Amino acid sequence: NQPANRAGNSNLRKSQKSQIIRRRTGTLVVKPALKGSAHIDPTHADFAPFAIGDIDPEGDFVHVFDEVALDIVMRELDTITDFTDYLDKRASFLRSGRLALAQGEEDLLAYYVIGMNENGEHDFTPPDGKTWDQLSPVTIAPGTYTGLRNDDQFRAKKELDQGSYFWDRLIDMFADRVLDGTSVVPSGQNFSISNAEISLRNLAKPRRYLRRELARAFQEALEEGKKSDRFMRAVVHPKDQPDSDTAFCFMTLKYPPYLDQMGGYQQYRVARTEMLKAYAQLTLVNTPYLKRVVAVGLEPPGQGRGGSEDLLYAEQSNWTDDDVRELTRVANLFNIGNNMRSRTQRISEFPAVRKAARANPSGNRKQRRAAASRKRRD
Repeated sequence: NQPANRAGNSNLRKSQKSQIIRRRTGTLVVKPALKGSAHIDPTHADFAPFAIGDIDPEGDFVHVFDEVALDIVMRELDTITDFTDYLDKRASFLRSGRLALAQGEEDLLAYYVIGMNENGEHDFTPPDGKTWDQLSPVTIAPGTYTGLRNDDQFRAKKELDQGSYFWDRLIDMFADRVLDGTSVVPSGQNFSISNAEISLRNLAKPRRYLRRELARAFQEALEEGKKSDRFMRAVVHPKDQPDSDTAFCFMTLKYPPYLDQMGGYQQYRVARTEMLKAYAQLTLVNTPYLKRVVAVGLEPPGQGRGGSEDLLYAEQSNWTDDDVRELTRVANLFNIGNNMRSRTQRISEFPAVRKAARANPSGNRKQRRAAASRKRRD
């Protein structure tokens, strides 16, 4: 029985150590070498309690998060694009052989947030400017997430992100209209759930940092709309920026009193919808690299006529000469070309405060001691 007891004591010590790690980080250890049945086989060389690896290495990757990890990931990546990008790149990274161990999901997430690939996207990039071919599998140190949360640049990003949640409320408003059946379309126009769905999908697609600019542009359009009968603004991202294939157009249009004798509010809605459609299509024609436009039309706030909103989706097309001539005719009819305002701006996710560190954002031990010493002297 002695060998068995020694083995049992060894396993107990390993289990206790893993429990200490889990209590410290709050999430499961991420260990890619742990595959399939090794998760539940204490005799396997790679077995580790409170750890997760590749559940089904022969099939599609299965992501496993405990309650704490899921809360952290969905709090930090709270748009559908940010979240699914992480899942895709996480699966590739864990199966690439480049990761030895991450002491917790939050540290793996922090490594991803700090890393940027050549396309300007978050990714699991090699540290210190090296290539993966030059490195052994990396171990992500505990505390990486804590260091990220304490980083001035990251905090500045989070502060800027607060303004982006206006865009989320806009999505909720349109989604609620569709889901509760209160969407109202102008007389003679048909309401399509499928068209509403694709519009909402693209309205919800922008990443968190891109929503900052969209929210700001939309709010500015509302303010400018108070000063003029009609105001139009398009937000078009530079071609080499992520998600540059989608533009967003905003239009405010005041209700002209003379329409009371010419069809009233329904006629106003028809005209506004046609203007918005022409505006979206003209943006596509003028910017060939775009694939789609999502357009929002509404009355300026405080007009006193009630309120309604239009959400429109338009796709790029192989425009014929006849198409362009007809669009030009409609644009001239509504005087759209002279009212368009376009904003093409390169957006930086992280404000220029200071660069986040790679392996340990709070510095190594020597650097931390030096910083503490300076603080005491001050």
